[in-house]
Amino acid sequence: MKRLMDKAKHTTNGKEKIYHSCGNVFKDLGLPNPDRLLARSKIMLQIEQIIRKRRWTQQQAAKVLGISQSKVSCLMHGKFMFSLDHLLRFLNMLDQDIEIVIKPKANGKVAKTRVLMLTGISMREARTVSAKWQRRYARHRLNGRVKASHQDRNNIAS
Repeated sequence: MKRLMDKAKHTTNGKEKIYHSCGNVFKDLGLPNPDRLLARSKIMLQIEQIIRKRRWTQQQAAKVLGISQSKVSCLMHGKFMFSLDHLLRFLNMLDQDIEIVIKPKANGKVAKTRVLMLTGISMREARTVSAKWQRRYARHRLNGRVKASHQDRNNIAS
């Protein structure tokens, strides 16, 4: 983390240092596959919003999703324990259509993974909520409470 912060652009505000984000906390933390992690976090956020909008208890959500209440709790608190495949299946179980678009990358650009969601909220609200999840993940990561998924561990090892 220190190495990352040494490279980050920062300004001083009295005694505090303010580090400027690139817009993706996972990239700021130097994690492998930051675009994929951001995509998973956005999908998890969408699932959380659907459950809250329906005013379900975690027990009710667990019945619909076919998982335990404790796993719903982990999902609602932003813990990365589900694969992208599981998350997409959960969205279908919550009566959500999913469209995946694959296209050639733009000339001179690096290929990316993105999630675009059509919901009833404005782009401003979506950015605010996305920032909330990124902060939540960073806080858990810094406190050592988030464990890398199996795939993330393999990428770190290689």
